[in-house]
Amino acid sequence: MVVYASRIRTDASPKRAAETESEFFDRIAGPFWDQVRNVINEWWSHFPDQTQPGLRSRLLDRNSDSNVHSALWELYLHEMLLGSGCTVEIEPGIGTRGTNPDFLVTREGKQFVVEAKWTVQRLDETVPNRQLPPILIDAIDAVPSPNFFVSYRIHQTGSATPSQRRLKAGLKRWLASLDPDQVIAEHAPDEDVETALYGTSVEYVHNSTPTFGRQPNGYWTATYDHAHSRVSGVLTVNNPAPWTWTKNTPILWQSPDPSSLPALVLPTWATAQVVDVHVEHQPPACPIYTALGLPEHWPVGDPFPRRRRSNAS
Repeated sequence: MVVYASRIRTDASPKRAAETESEFFDRIAGPFWDQVRNVINEWWSHFPDQTQPGLRSRLLDRNSDSNVHSALWELYLHEMLLGSGCTVEIEPGIGTRGTNPDFLVTREGKQFVVEAKWTVQRLDETVPNRQLPPILIDAIDAVPSPNFFVSYRIHQTGSATPSQRRLKAGLKRWLASLDPDQVIAEHAPDEDVETALYGTSVEYVHNSTPTFGRQPNGYWTATYDHAHSRVSGVLTVNNPAPWTWTKNTPILWQSPDPSSLPALVLPTWATAQVVDVHVEHQPPACPIYTALGLPEHWPVGDPFPRRRRSNAS
């Protein structure tokens, strides 16, 4: 048994707005996506036999994209740990209050537990009709964009649906005006994580002398004593989709609480820690693809190659 059966697939069109993640992964045709399915099948086979049916069911869940994403996240973490020389026990019976951690990890005589959590950006509940009509989502997806993915946020909705032609033409012009390298340089998603974990950075001025500090509103810096001190570190990866598995570096954010046990750092993890209220970053010793057993540039090829139109005689 595998997750994705080997069969002839012919529909290479991008994901449709009404299509679930599970349906898309099983439907999309092309060598690029064959590589993704093959690796998911292989990594799934590395889980113990008794856990494979439940994981497979979540990967193929057509009722919950969240189940699919969380299963892919666990698949990625499990393979990363194995490739880093760790042994991994799935859901060991060491939890309290009727719950167990996802992984018990052993490496070089040291042990730690991992709780895998998948999170997504929450939409603003105060904005009515916050979902774009599927016809507009499909129009956005149809815009050729080899360098960028496009996300959207609704600030206000009207009674009429905008013109698809004008929307696509405007997006095409805007994307063509952007420099991918500059966008990457200016994008700083780690700042949001830093604030969420360590608290908001603030500057105080007294007698014209600035000092810096952090508000007690972070995961580890909440007002009550030793908030989450039992958590030694939080590992984050920006957008850990299959096509970014070999590209995006995991970052281990280390607890600033002196009562926390020191977190074990794997060679493929970057690190971040608070030093005198400032956050210091260290790069990984090895690139992430070395632990995943995949080439640096994987998957190979174009996910959505444009078909050439033949001239009719």
